[in-house]
Amino acid sequence: MATASKIAVFLAVFMCIAVHQANGLRCYTCSKVPGSCPGLVDVVQENCNIAQDECFKFEGDVIREGALLKNITTKSCVAYSIIQQFSGGYKFERNNCVMVNASKDPNQNQYYTGRLCLCNDKDFCNSAAVHPISLLLLTIGLLAAVWAKL
Repeated sequence: MATASKIAVFLAVFMCIAVHQANGLRCYTCSKVPGSCPGLVDVVQENCNIAQDECFKFEGDVIREGALLKNITTKSCVAYSIIQQFSGGYKFERNNCVMVNASKDPNQNQYYTGRLCLCNDKDFCNSAAVHPISLLLLTIGLLAAVWAKL
């Protein structure tokens, strides 16, 4: 294969990936408020706003407006700077989970006890499901790499 063809294939794959990433982060969000959305039940796909740079997933108990909600799963877009303001002195890291105990969300005046996870490494990362577009882009990239070596 000619060098120009290899470069064209590489640029086409790169542009597909760049366009996909330029759209901003997308996360699953619970469609019921307040609500629980385990797995992919009762969730919607949300385009995060410019300030929301993380996908959020929480599994555990929440005290909201004085009511204890047990064994819920919540998902949403969130700003990393807001998560850093949660009470309890927890060190929240991107693309990681932390066990929290009565950690207060200062914006929504609710308390979380359970597993709180943040991620921003790919769209819809706050689900156990594999995102089909990410798989497609990975497959195209691998095929292009193999084809370029032929």
